[in-house]
Amino acid sequence: MRRPPGPGAIGAARIAAARGNRPARLAEIAREYGDVVYVRVGPSGFYLLSHPELAHGVLVAHDDRFQRIPGERRYSRWVLGESLFASEGELHARQRALIDPILYGRAPDQHAKEMVEFASGMTSEWRQGETIDVLAHHEEMTTAIMVKVLFGEDGPRGRALARALLDAIEASDAIPLAPTRIPRRVPLPSKRRFRRALAQLHRLIDEAAAASGASTDPSVDVLSQLRAARGPDGRGMSDAQARDEAIGLYRGQKRVAAAGLSWTWHLLGTHPEAERRFHEEVDALGGRPLTYADARRLPYTLMVFREALRIHPPSWILARKSIAPHPVGTYEIPAGATVLVSPWVHHRDARFWKEPEAFRPERFADGVPQLPLGAYFPQGAGPKRCPGLDLLPVEAVMVLATIGQRWRLRPQPGHTVVPWATAFLAPRGGLPMVLERRAGLS
Repeated sequence: MRRPPGPGAIGAARIAAARGNRPARLAEIAREYGDVVYVRVGPSGFYLLSHPELAHGVLVAHDDRFQRIPGERRYSRWVLGESLFASEGELHARQRALIDPILYGRAPDQHAKEMVEFASGMTSEWRQGETIDVLAHHEEMTTAIMVKVLFGEDGPRGRALARALLDAIEASDAIPLAPTRIPRRVPLPSKRRFRRALAQLHRLIDEAAAASGASTDPSVDVLSQLRAARGPDGRGMSDAQARDEAIGLYRGQKRVAAAGLSWTWHLLGTHPEAERRFHEEVDALGGRPLTYADARRLPYTLMVFREALRIHPPSWILARKSIAPHPVGTYEIPAGATVLVSPWVHHRDARFWKEPEAFRPERFADGVPQLPLGAYFPQGAGPKRCPGLDLLPVEAVMVLATIGQRWRLRPQPGHTVVPWATAFLAPRGGLPMVLERRAGLS
C-alpha cells in the first residue's frame, strides 16, 4: 500500500527531541510534506492529517471508524472506569444522551454563580504589585469550582475532596505506560499509591453523595443529577458509573479551563488595545456581581477567549486508532493505524486564517468564522468532543469579567512565556504576572 510522504526516522527523532515544543514541529512537518503525512516511529508510525476536511472526516463524519488510542483508553479506565472519556460505541452514545441534558440544563446557571463567587474569593487575597503564578491560581480556583458544582461540596470536606482528586490523577500519571498492556499483577509502587488514592477519592465522593441525598434539594450538584438521570427507556446509570462520570467531567475541564484562562490573561497583558476594549466592556456592567445572563453582554470578552483558544489550544493534539480502512485524499489509512490531528496546526494554517500568528479577537466578531468544518476545534469535535463544548467559553467569560472589574494582570518583566505541550498545552513553568489594581476601584 502506498504511504504518504513524511520525514522518516530522522524526522520522528526531531519530534521526540522537541519535547514540549512538539506542536510547532508538527506544524513544520505539515507545511513541508502536505495535508497527509506518515511519520515512522520504530516498527510502526502515525498519520498526521492537516486539512480541515480530513480532520472532520476522522472526528465527526466517520467517527465510527476510529477509537481513542489504546494507551489513552487504558489510562482513562484506571481513573474513570467506563465513563464518557473512556468508553466507545453504544455505551458512549448512551452516556452522552444522559449527560448532555444535565450540562445544558440547570448546570450553566449554577456553574456561573460558582465561577463568580470563587473568582471573587481568589482575588480577595491579591495584593497590589504582587507577582503570582496565574496558571496555579486558576487551577486551584477551577478545582474548587468543579468540586462545588459536581459534588456540592466546599469547606473542609470540599477541600479534602479536591485534594483526593488531585492525588488520584497525579498518582495515575506516575504509572508508566507502554505500547502494550501492563499486567495489573505487576506490583509497581506507583500502582499501589494509585489504588490507595483512588479508594480514598471514591470514599469521599460516596460520602458527598450520601450528604446530598439527605439534602432538601439534592438536584443542585451534578453528581445527584447523574444518579437520577433516566433515558427514554427508563434506564439510568449505576451509582459507580455516575461517580466515574463526575470524575471524568472534572478531569476534562480542570486543566483546559485553567490553561485557557491563563493564555487569555497573557495575551491581554501583551496587547494593550485589546485589554483596553476588554476593560471598557466589563466596566459598562457597573462593577456589580455578574450573573449568567450577563454573558450575553460581554461579546468582546468572548471574542478574546475564543481567539486565545485558537492561538494556544490547551487540547493541542487528538489521537485516534483506526478500526477500519479510511480514505484520505489519494491515500488510505489501514485498520490499526494511529492518526493524529492537531488543533494547533489547524488553527495556524494560513490558508484559512489571515495572519494566523497574530492575536485578533475581531476574527470572532460574528461568532466562529464561516470556515471549513475542522478549521477551528479547540475542544474537539464529533461524538467524542468535550462534554462542555458550549459551556466553557461562557464560564470563562464570567471569570475574566469578574477579575477584570478590579484587576489588570501585567507580564512579569524579563520573563519569556514559552508554550509547553504535554497532555495539555500550558505555559512552561507556570505564568508569572504582576497584579495591578485598577485605579478608582476597591
